[in-house]
Amino acid sequence: MTRKKLFQRRREEEAEQWQLAFADMVIQLMCFFVLIAAVSTVDVEQYKTIAQSLGKALGTDIKGLQQKEKDLQDIKKELETVIVSRQDAMALEVRPNGVAIQLKEGVFFDLGKADLMENAFAILKSVAPTIMNMKYRITIEGHTDNIPIQSAQFPSNWELSAVRASAVARFLIEQGFPKEKIQVLGLADTRPLMPNTDNNSQPISANQAKNRRVVILISQ
Repeated sequence: MTRKKLFQRRREEEAEQWQLAFADMVIQLMCFFVLIAAVSTVDVEQYKTIAQSLGKALGTDIKGLQQKEKDLQDIKKELETVIVSRQDAMALEVRPNGVAIQLKEGVFFDLGKADLMENAFAILKSVAPTIMNMKYRITIEGHTDNIPIQSAQFPSNWELSAVRASAVARFLIEQGFPKEKIQVLGLADTRPLMPNTDNNSQPISANQAKNRRVVILISQ
């Protein structure tokens, strides 16, 4: 074989290798864009199936694209870590249907008011990362004591409890929590933690203070 023919054959082999490499790259890019388009419309389980199939087809590990969903036990453990340092402001409550964060009135709201106090924002921000990316819904409950309120803004404790719960909901939505996964309840004094009065119908001020709260319930 002459030198000229040998050089020409080598050029042809190099061209074929380049074409194969380019074709492989194009196929992988197509698979990537198919995955992006697919996950925008399918549910989580379909997404996981697609991701696993593409991972096997491409010979690559794409487990990093799959975010492990936290269950209620994981969320509870994370919240315990956060709340333990702020027991003056929050308490954790385990319910049959979920986990609840109790926000104490004295730290979050002035008496008879529904605007979040300045210190409340930093405390809520410390809780937000734990509940921000999860599959569960949250219900924000407003609770009051049994002392009637009547003002131009709040004709009764029903309005006060609802507006307080709404204030917490608005803050979480501003932080990025999906509004379609939040519901707000104003419960007034219908679900006290402790008796508002003693056996002689005399008020128990310490109990009344504990009953004035907002609760963030995380449930299935």
